[in-house]
Amino acid sequence: MSKYVLTIDAGTTSERAILFNKKGEILNISQKELEQFYPNPGWVEHDPDEIWKTQKFTIDNVMQKEGVNISELAVIGITNQWETTVIWDRETGKALHKAIVWQDRRTSEYCDKLKSDGHIEMIQDKTGLLIDSYFSATKIRWILDHIEGAQKSAENGKLAFGTIDSWLLWKLTKGKVHATDVTNASRTMLFNIHELDWDDDLLNLFNIPKSMLPEVKQSSDYYYDKKLAYQYIKRVQTDVCVMIGDASEESNHPIIVVNDTREAVKGMLKIKNADDGKLLYSKSFNVDQNGKSIEGYLPESIKPELWLIEWELNDNTYTNHYFSFKPQVDLEVYLKWLPML
Repeated sequence: MSKYVLTIDAGTTSERAILFNKKGEILNISQKELEQFYPNPGWVEHDPDEIWKTQKFTIDNVMQKEGVNISELAVIGITNQWETTVIWDRETGKALHKAIVWQDRRTSEYCDKLKSDGHIEMIQDKTGLLIDSYFSATKIRWILDHIEGAQKSAENGKLAFGTIDSWLLWKLTKGKVHATDVTNASRTMLFNIHELDWDDDLLNLFNIPKSMLPEVKQSSDYYYDKKLAYQYIKRVQTDVCVMIGDASEESNHPIIVVNDTREAVKGMLKIKNADDGKLLYSKSFNVDQNGKSIEGYLPESIKPELWLIEWELNDNTYTNHYFSFKPQVDLEVYLKWLPML
């Protein structure tokens, strides 16, 4: 009988596994630190194999603590550091290079060239993002340029790209599933947030073969026959809404989208400067008819006092100023707080 929910939290500095009961109560947590590599000033890397082994340890450990076996899990969810980039061989499952972490700045000069070559408007219009080494596209290009034979292998369909969610999903399913969700895809600088698909113009610009990229699915889809899904949050009786909260002074601001319309909805969230209307951040969301919620985080650089929130839902536009909620937001609070709306 399915009694438990397992959440995989693949963070930047550590991997966690959290076991919940059906009431959304945390039963146990397992956490293990992740080694950071700094090969050059401004460069940050992780070992993809260590990410998988460390995450697997936390999964096994938290289930052993509670005496839970896989047949008792109702669902497994993944939350992860976003833009961090892994490229691996489809046949061997081995990564070509260490994962290039989201903070890494090695492609800053390449980004400057993209700007000077006049690509700012096109990239922002399609992705909602400003050109920056923060995002995955230039990291993919760097690996393909610096690993001998990588470009040719990619063009021959032998390589796979993924953010950490895709990498873990590949490992969890033993290579059967190569997929991501719209929120992770929208942080690659390759994803058209209006069409909700990989953009051919951007792929041509970066010379990245489309065959490398994961299938893009809804955040709350079932990703494998063991009900491996991206997010699990208790259903709440409310209409579709977007909430942005204060995690803490040190943390980014979480976004939660809740759907109780009984119909699938697609939308776009935009954060603008309240004074001049300048776009600071945008993010697409795609929530299914079952009322699942998705969450993400705004960059620390976006100051809340400047926010004007504009979100588009099924061809309608809604605008409101910044609002927030307390207390400190974490997985446990999500589960306990949402049903009270």
